[in-house]
Amino acid sequence: DKGIQQIEIEKLKWKLKRVYIELGEYIYTSNTNKNIFDYSDDENFILLLDRINRIKNIIKQKKK
Repeated sequence: DKGIQQIEIEKLKWKLKRVYIELGEYIYTSNTNKNIFDYSDDENFILLLDRINRIKNIIKQKKK
């Protein structure tokens, strides 16, 4: 049971890493192509942050 839980946590960490990469690429592209520096009203940016927070919370819950 612990082994399966650890595999699930590692999968979530891998998914989290992919979302971080996606966020970085989005920021880089927005900055270079559109000269965007303020993301406070950017819906895609906010959605990416929400995905990161959700995955982090799930990882925390599974570690308990």
